[in-house]
Amino acid sequence: MNAYDICEALGGIRDEFVEDAHAEIKTNEKLRRSHHTQRGIIAAAALAACFCLILTGALHVLYRLDYFAASCGASPGTVADGVYYYSVPHDGVYRYEPGGDSEKLLGKYFYDSWNVDGYGLYYARGRSLYVIPHESGRTEKLYTADGADKIGFSPELDGEGTVTVTEYDKKEGARRFVLIDKKTGQVIRSLGERPMGETPDKKEFTLGERTLTLTLDGTSPASGTLTENGVSLLPEGQRTYIYPREFGDNIILFPVIDPGSSENDRYYVARADGTGDNIITIDGKYLTEGATDDGEYLFAASSSENEIVSISTRTGEVTPLPTDGSHEDFCDLATDGVHLYTCAPWSETQTCWRIVYKDGAPASLELVGMPHAEK
Repeated sequence: MNAYDICEALGGIRDEFVEDAHAEIKTNEKLRRSHHTQRGIIAAAALAACFCLILTGALHVLYRLDYFAASCGASPGTVADGVYYYSVPHDGVYRYEPGGDSEKLLGKYFYDSWNVDGYGLYYARGRSLYVIPHESGRTEKLYTADGADKIGFSPELDGEGTVTVTEYDKKEGARRFVLIDKKTGQVIRSLGERPMGETPDKKEFTLGERTLTLTLDGTSPASGTLTENGVSLLPEGQRTYIYPREFGDNIILFPVIDPGSSENDRYYVARADGTGDNIITIDGKYLTEGATDDGEYLFAASSSENEIVSISTRTGEVTPLPTDGSHEDFCDLATDGVHLYTCAPWSETQTCWRIVYKDGAPASLELVGMPHAEK
């Protein structure tokens, strides 16, 4: 077949066949473009979904690590049986024995709040309370609050082998209180329920064999009278706040409120032995965070004066505790009366000092080491 024959053959093809073929080609091209567009949209949607998942996960991790918290500095820890337990922002809970190295016990991602005593490290996450006994080092679930949004637990673990769990129910706007065994998690009894934000009308404080009762008098949302066996302990017409400062088993400091005065730096010192209760004045620049075992002296920090002092609970006399000058972040502290730990919210540094006594009174601080240094 020559070129002439081919041209004759093409010329013989009916026009409608050519038009149909041309239309089919255009349709196939549109379909291919449509498929490409659909695949592009699907790919973009999948990519966006992956990005959202990654972003959500990253935000959740940052939230769990407290990167959205107002403060990212150090805060004082807790001393239990001579061991210092403290938290590092965005990191976790550590333990430190004076003169040794720090050891990480728990990552920040895994807890909402924590506390420690001689038995173990306790922490809450969501609706559950866990404990890591010092002896075994294994995590044990103690309690889960069914129906609650989250839980908290008493900041002071008492010496009776129990811990008070607070169940928060946002839907009902209430808090439920449950007393459990701090080793087994067994529920001992319910301690009642209160609306969120409501304070109790009455609160009792056990101090040795004494029971002190603080009763709200209606003049202020969180203040009232302080009595023992029905007898008032405060000067006539004066009140105290419902949240005093408890230091060990020997003393409690109740702020004294005088309705006719703007000063709020006086404290009623209640003693376990029932003798020598008195009122002392503590300058507002001092933050009291610990006491000697016998309750005779308080330890306080002053960020404005950049110093640590002892304060006599008998007279209110303030005695600066000198150091070797190697440390300057005196803002907050924790102590067991043997060692003293200092820190400041603008730094991650934690510093350990040995308290030097002279004639039974704190006299100075001797540097031992740094449980945690600023990175």
